[in-house]
Amino acid sequence: MEEAPISDEAAAQVGSESLYAIQAVPGKGISLIATTKILKGARILSELPIFKVSYAESNRQVLANHIANKLKDLDEAKQRGFLHLQNVYGLDDGLFLGIARSNVSPLGPGASEGGLFLDAARINHSCRPNAHKSWNENLQRLTVHAVRDIERGQEITISYLGETLSYIERQAILKQRFRFDCGCDLCSATQFQRLKSDSRIRTIQQAHAILIWYKGGAFMLDYEDALTLTRGMLTAFEKEGACDVRFPSVYLTAFQVAIKNGDTARAKIFVERAYAARVLVEGDDSPEAEKVAALVEQPTLHPLYKPSDDVSEVEIPQGVSEAEFEDWLWQQRFPVSEDEDEDEDGL
Repeated sequence: MEEAPISDEAAAQVGSESLYAIQAVPGKGISLIATTKILKGARILSELPIFKVSYAESNRQVLANHIANKLKDLDEAKQRGFLHLQNVYGLDDGLFLGIARSNVSPLGPGASEGGLFLDAARINHSCRPNAHKSWNENLQRLTVHAVRDIERGQEITISYLGETLSYIERQAILKQRFRFDCGCDLCSATQFQRLKSDSRIRTIQQAHAILIWYKGGAFMLDYEDALTLTRGMLTAFEKEGACDVRFPSVYLTAFQVAIKNGDTARAKIFVERAYAARVLVEGDDSPEAEKVAALVEQPTLHPLYKPSDDVSEVEIPQGVSEAEFEDWLWQQRFPVSEDEDEDEDGL
């Protein structure tokens, strides 16, 4: 499934301050609710942190004093907003540190700092979210984008998890880190549906691990088999109803597999899809989107690229059906079969 670029209508919503309201949600506390229909790809918010904290500081008293000093510099409205945020850690470390630990978001993957964002901190979790948050280093802001259309009155949700996990794994981590039991539509499905979902997730996890080894040279695979594994991940994500940041990652993996084998024709298509999917979830001004954009211009700049005698000059087929083109693209020997017993709700 190719991710389409952001529509003109969605682009027009970027930067709007009227897309959501902060309201109470029964059983879930305060959350962000869409005040109008938000189109897939629209930037819902772009927010500065009210303060930052260092992850390198382990002394909790030092952290608590740092937060207290930062709060003194804020106006009364921001102070009140901070004090109204959820505190899942209690008062053992003091009120300020408890609230900060519950709500600070990292400023990018592997960041040494985190930030407190008053509006974004109100967004509740779903294992099948309709939005995605990310730190935009270029803007020095946290951004949230719609990853599917969100209807007026619908709650805006993100995933608190950074990886694809089974039902039991998700529940355990959410309970440990955030002190709640998830009851989203994915987690509240029937046991049979959850078992099918977990089976797909195990397939994704195994394929992901194998492909990491393959790209690093630690695992031998035929080119076609590597693409088949990658397409299997994409198909599993589609059946899971996922439409978030994992899609650009899968397309980027397909690009890396193709470029590793010197297949620049397929690599070009995959990286174009990776870019479109990345822009959808983070915007074209995100550093990650800019990195992928550079590869769109020159795919052979990727360090995995090496010309291969096994891949001759590839001609992109013309005048074929979409299904035939996809089978060609993924080097599919036979059409990918759908689950014969697929649930009506897609789980």
